[in-house]
Amino acid sequence: MTAALPYNESFEGSTNNWTQELSDTLNWTKYSGQTPSGSGTGGTGPTTAKNGNYYLYTEASSNSNKTAESCYWFDLRATVSPEFSFYYHMYGTAMGTLKVEGSIDDSNWTTLFNEPGDKGNAWNSAQVDLSAYAGKYLKLRITGMTGYSWTSDMAIDQLSLDETSTTTYTLSYNSNASISGNVPSSQVKGAGISLTLADAGTMTNTGYKCTGWNSAANGSGTAYALGSSYTTEANLTLYAQWSLTAFETWTEGGLLFSGDTNNDGISNGLAWLLGAGNSSETALNLLPEGSESSGNLVMTFNCLNAANRGSAVMSIQYSKDLGVIDLWTNNSVVIPETSGTVDRVIFVITPNGNVNEVQATIPVAASSVFGRIHGNAAP
Repeated sequence: MTAALPYNESFEGSTNNWTQELSDTLNWTKYSGQTPSGSGTGGTGPTTAKNGNYYLYTEASSNSNKTAESCYWFDLRATVSPEFSFYYHMYGTAMGTLKVEGSIDDSNWTTLFNEPGDKGNAWNSAQVDLSAYAGKYLKLRITGMTGYSWTSDMAIDQLSLDETSTTTYTLSYNSNASISGNVPSSQVKGAGISLTLADAGTMTNTGYKCTGWNSAANGSGTAYALGSSYTTEANLTLYAQWSLTAFETWTEGGLLFSGDTNNDGISNGLAWLLGAGNSSETALNLLPEGSESSGNLVMTFNCLNAANRGSAVMSIQYSKDLGVIDLWTNNSVVIPETSGTVDRVIFVITPNGNVNEVQATIPVAASSVFGRIHGNAAP
């Protein structure tokens, strides 16, 4: 069972919502009035509940150094600054330790409250900040560990969990383009609390890459990085900002490589150089793959090795602006037969029969880098 907010529990009714852990060695017991061991001089435990008539406690007599654990799931998805508060009574010379832990997966636990030792014959209050779990489901576990003798009865009462922020702001997202996938869901921000902005999520825009958010659709407002911290105290819509895809690769054939027998968009000669068995073989599956690694363009493809391509020359060319101003011929590197660096381009060459498997890394600092394979015959 999962509790919704606001949550309040003083154990006047059923306590079934808090589930005993099967791995513990002691149970929390619902009780009213003074504990059996008494709380007079040299005694232990409370004489009355903090609120109402009932409370939960651990009976330490004949139960030294044992652990009682009780758990409950909470739905914190609509919160920004939730807080768990409760009262605890820890009176006795052999008092053990009271802990509150949290988990979002029922496997990995984080200690949120840890109080050991005798605190006197009084109910004490505790507040546990759960802001780190806002927007999630959270399982709380209350653990009472008895001490070395019977004078370690501890008790809990008047539990509550609720939102503490009275002022909230809504942050909405706009794709700012015709996209595939989903726009990130709106987020709620509490006053004085920072928020982590969404990243692009599943949004895709053919030919473009989401580079961040902006308070204005045309990018003239305040810019925010994907996944950055947001502290502004205002309701706001953020618009996705798109730029041309940072890295593109394709093939291009030069002199004596004209003709496209099977009309697949790849010239006969270049298809052959990329490893096609003949000019009628569809070579789309042989096109180079482009990816980004640490800000560099990485091109991966196969090509015939020097012993099998005759006088043909294979080169990698790159440009920052599709060759308009930064001409392709300004950045042309002949593909070597062995691994190494040629004019800053880092090649990893793996021989495989009559072809070489090529990985070429182009370290160019630019907002966009476009790369292509160029095939030509020697004059």
